[in-house]
Amino acid sequence: MVKLIQFELKKIFKSKFNLLLLIAAIAIQCLALKEIVLSPGYLNYYIDQNTSVNQIEYKQYLDEFYTQHQGIVTDEYINEWNDEYYQKLDEIIDKDKMIQIYGDNYEEMIIAGRNGSLSEEDMWEYIRFVEERSRPLGYDYAPIEYSDDGSTRFKLNLYYKSGMEEYGNTLHKIYYDLDFTTENQNAYLDVLNESKKHKIIASEVNGKTEIEDFGFLETLGYFNPDLISQMNMNQIDWLNEKYENASPQMDTTIGAGVLAQSFDMYVIYLGYLLFLIVIGTNLFAGEKSKKTDVLLSCVKEYKRITTAKLLTMLLLVVSLFILAIIINILAVSLFFDIKNLHLASYGYSLNNFGYIFILYSCFEMLLRQMGLIFCSFLCVAGLSAFLSCFTKNRFISVIIMIIFVAFPMLMTNGHTLLTIMPIVMLCCHTYFSFSSGIAGYLLPIVDLGGTIIHTATLVCLFWIIVSIILMTGCYVKQKRHIVR
Repeated sequence: MVKLIQFELKKIFKSKFNLLLLIAAIAIQCLALKEIVLSPGYLNYYIDQNTSVNQIEYKQYLDEFYTQHQGIVTDEYINEWNDEYYQKLDEIIDKDKMIQIYGDNYEEMIIAGRNGSLSEEDMWEYIRFVEERSRPLGYDYAPIEYSDDGSTRFKLNLYYKSGMEEYGNTLHKIYYDLDFTTENQNAYLDVLNESKKHKIIASEVNGKTEIEDFGFLETLGYFNPDLISQMNMNQIDWLNEKYENASPQMDTTIGAGVLAQSFDMYVIYLGYLLFLIVIGTNLFAGEKSKKTDVLLSCVKEYKRITTAKLLTMLLLVVSLFILAIIINILAVSLFFDIKNLHLASYGYSLNNFGYIFILYSCFEMLLRQMGLIFCSFLCVAGLSAFLSCFTKNRFISVIIMIIFVAFPMLMTNGHTLLTIMPIVMLCCHTYFSFSSGIAGYLLPIVDLGGTIIHTATLVCLFWIIVSIILMTGCYVKQKRHIVR
């Protein structure tokens, strides 16, 4: 059997076209890593008043910054985090203009807005006060960001000293990640907080789930309330338990986050999918094109030849998967240390605000992503081999497979059925979002008879089972043509 597999591999790599296609796949991956994941980017960030850095240097700075701020996240930790930000802010803010617009107590109001400590009546009174002071300066409204949903949190627009605007914006991004619309608040620190006081509060009424408080999901933002309401209490309890068990340890996971980001770009793997399509569709059709299929059917060990072909295809899937993962790891390791895999995936969350990655450890997150990538390769290889066996026509098989792989990219509206498509499986974030994505509105977890299973796990199991069925079908089909 080993010699037969070696023979099949020699046939594959004897072709210059196949070799060039594999080299092109590796080149596409390296180029995509360089231009998308590890690109210097077009934006510059000022990490102090005079130092401008590109995107990669900024992430390296964050890597060091989080290492310096390692510790257990508590209310005290978050207060120290906020105090440190405001101390640095105090050095670059235009105090005269802030007093002119917001009053002498603007520092107190910044904190009150962040904490939501004012009553609703006091908040609106202050907004009207600022509006009156702002009109002589040419403002038609108070330069305050607030929400109309009854929240008493708000955020004052900050005015910096001349030339300090860029540094001020970067400073805010470092401490609070994104520009929150209503508050200066690091949502992920709130989720990591050891107190775990942002649980989802829900109850079941007449067989339907009613959400009283979206808890940490609301903290993360970008979720569909109707989608959450489709979950039962078992799913809600699972999410709350996952939230409770998320590590409160703060340390850098930027390296792991960038690696996870590289696993989440389908463009990186397009070359490998095309290589598997070309090899798979030629697996059985090649003999027919060379008119050797009839001769082989007369050979006593044709069943072993068929088995060797299928094992060769599986070996290629495993080999290409390992190759792609190793290249990603090596590329990321040139810029970052991949460490702290046991911690919550904070670093990855920086790249994907609004998803629930932070509920998982970096190791768990990376493992799920690798499972999706492997099953995507397996799916394409299995279907290609199956078409090769039953159509015996390489051209038709290749066209069908390319359409199948590219189909989700042609869809303008997402649909749940797209969840099982290989190209969607390479967009791993689809399976960790409570908002609309390439596969429409998709719950990340499913309740099967009281057992919570991740949607990504179900998709992987589906393609493992289907691939086994397809390979068995190929074996049975070839066996029927053996001349005895």
